Amino acid sequence: MFYETKLGKIYYEIYGQEGKPFVVLTHGLGMDLSTFDAQISKLSDEYRVLVWDLPGHGQSFKIGYGDGFSFFLATECLLGLLDELNVKKAILIGQSLGGMVSQYTAYYYPDRVSAVVDIGSIPLHKGLNNRHDKLFRFFFPLFRLVPGKILSIWFARQKSVNKETRRYLKEVTGKTGKKQILDLTKAMLICIDEGIKSPVTHPLLIIHGDREQKYIIKSAEKWHEEVPMSEYAVIPNAGHIANQDNPVEFNRLILSFLKKLKMH
Repeated sequence: MFYETKLGKIYYEIYGQEGKPFVVLTHGLGMDLSTFDAQISKLSDEYRVLVWDLPGHGQSFKIGYGDGFSFFLATECLLGLLDELNVKKAILIGQSLGGMVSQYTAYYYPDRVSAVVDIGSIPLHKGLNNRHDKLFRFFFPLFRLVPGKILSIWFARQKSVNKETRRYLKEVTGKTGKKQILDLTKAMLICIDEGIKSPVTHPLLIIHGDREQKYIIKSAEKWHEEVPMSEYAVIPNAGHIANQDNPVEFNRLILSFLKKLKMH
């Protein structure tokens, strides 16, 4: 299905019965809504589940010069879609870039969010440390010299430890295209620099794989320490795309967290 915005169409799919608690699943950079295929069937029995393609991704409108990606744009599209569906409040589950969009939405529109689940992201109120910010900016121009097919293979190996997840990543990033991915990455770095002023205050679950990149692990640990009421979990045998690398353990953690929310 498509939702029409002033810049173009947002593609989304919705599952589960109306009247159930509403859950939004938001994918990472260069990917699409199918990254959550293994979660939909497990969640849709008890929840109304929305999966969607962020602007510049999947079947949603492409990002061109002068109308680049931003957390504000993604949030505006998401809230417009929720309004279209008559949803006042939602639980936001986001992977990497999707997790940062969730944090941004929860910070600026706290009344529209019930809880936040972050998968392999960084705390947006902290951003990147100076070392990793410099590394990103140093290597970014070099990526433009790498053929798109090679970049997709490298991306898949860096982000996942599971053969099927790597196959998905190579396929989806190939469809997104090298130029779009690099434009999105550049825009994301700008958005991270702007960040938010303080951590979200909603019920929070921070998740990452045990084979996640070290700077993300350290950021997650500090984030959890800073937010006393947060929950923190490490998924075994999983990399950056932990929900796909180990869906059984991920689904167990998510359902447990959501069940606790129902009890309060």
